[in-house]
Amino acid sequence: MFQFINIHLASDAKPSDPQTRKRIRKQAMLASAKMARKRREKNPQFIFKLHTPVENAGEGSSSKQTMAIRPAASSSKTIEKSKYGDVLTLGVENPFPLLPWLYNDPGSGRRNPFVRYPIAMSLKTHAIIDTLFNDPSGGFCPFREFWYPASLTDPAAFHQTLSNICTNLAAQHPDDEETPKLSVIHHSLAIRSVSERLNDFQPNEAAGIITTVLSLAAHSNITANYPGFVSHMDAISRIAQLAGGIKAIPLAKQTRLLVFLVEVNGITRKDEYPRLPMPVDLIPSSDEFLPPGWSRKDPITLPDPLQSVIRAEDIELSQRLRDLYRLGAVLNFNFSARRMVWDETKISAACISPLLQGLLMLRPEAVDVEDPLSALREAVRIAALIALAPVRRGLGTFEVFSDALVGKLQDLLCQHLQPGNISEAVASRAPLIFWLLMTGAVQAVETEHALWFRQWIFECSGILDIRGWLSARSLLAEIFWIDEVHTPPGMVVWAEVRAI
Repeated sequence: MFQFINIHLASDAKPSDPQTRKRIRKQAMLASAKMARKRREKNPQFIFKLHTPVENAGEGSSSKQTMAIRPAASSSKTIEKSKYGDVLTLGVENPFPLLPWLYNDPGSGRRNPFVRYPIAMSLKTHAIIDTLFNDPSGGFCPFREFWYPASLTDPAAFHQTLSNICTNLAAQHPDDEETPKLSVIHHSLAIRSVSERLNDFQPNEAAGIITTVLSLAAHSNITANYPGFVSHMDAISRIAQLAGGIKAIPLAKQTRLLVFLVEVNGITRKDEYPRLPMPVDLIPSSDEFLPPGWSRKDPITLPDPLQSVIRAEDIELSQRLRDLYRLGAVLNFNFSARRMVWDETKISAACISPLLQGLLMLRPEAVDVEDPLSALREAVRIAALIALAPVRRGLGTFEVFSDALVGKLQDLLCQHLQPGNISEAVASRAPLIFWLLMTGAVQAVETEHALWFRQWIFECSGILDIRGWLSARSLLAEIFWIDEVHTPPGMVVWAEVRAI
């Protein structure tokens, strides 16, 4: 092909003359150009229609962008419709269209392309994962930090994690009709997979099954299905027995920690006694959240209202209340200094869940409601669980229920708070009673409970001569009061009390 070029020296192999180089390129590209023309004549001209969400599309928008990808051919080579039919739309769409609140195509360098997912991923599934890591509204931190890495090892666990994420998405976007359907689909696939493996149980699959059942327990808690939650936790205990004990199962660190977190979150709703031990070796340190100059070993002196009901033998209760008092100071400092945001899950695992388990383990067999001090001690323990509920919600624990605890607190107090018959032991501890009443009122959902707490807040504020919200808040802050979560509803309660 190059015989028309005379080469005498090594420098002649790359001639500097532009005309000579042009002739070389023409000769070299002749064969490949012929092959390209044959391919274009043989194959039709496709148009790929990729439906992507339009940026800033409004709710329910059906706007779509179409990206046409054509071979580089001149207009004279346009393929006629009569020969090749209509323009083809390739099967790249998912049965569930992308939601208008997704910001861009999933991927684009934002996700690790080398993740080995345990299931076949569709465009919609990729979009869910992309939203998990990029949605600015928050609420996904527990899924991102705990559930997602723990579920990557098992297909059923991954399906159920996707289902739980979709449930969270549906709660944030109530007008979306497709995401709840997708949640049901993934939930059904997870149940089918784990049921098949339980029918033919193999001990080497116990870790994956436990992760799946654990995510099903979390789903039951999300959907307010407490019997389902208990059933799934019982199943985890049974699976552990079949596999030779929980210590014989090679659970990942995230899964071991999740077993603890899910159980504590679920049983707190009904004030049940914990069955599983705390994984002390996996609990993260909370030292980074302490105010400057503080140490976890620094002694904490309980405020007088709490100390007034503690006996010398109540060592464990005294320690848990000190932990609660310290946590209040830590949270108020971090939120006021903006050192921590509400998607910080580390402090939940480091401080709040261990404190919850400690309070649950102190549940007495029976309470002598006729004894004012015994009833007040139990009321303080219940109120501590209630006071932590809005903090847990803010830190992404989805979902937190406190209605049963509020009813329990009312039952403990109403024995000694009756019109014209207030016991001396209760009246002398009016600051503590005021905190107990405000804590219950802030979280009261049922009208009957809310009215009862507000009526007695009015009575107690008269005894303490509290005339304004600032005085009330100052008294509450001496015990446990987080301004970020307690003050807004507390001000509403106080306004309703003053209107009585």
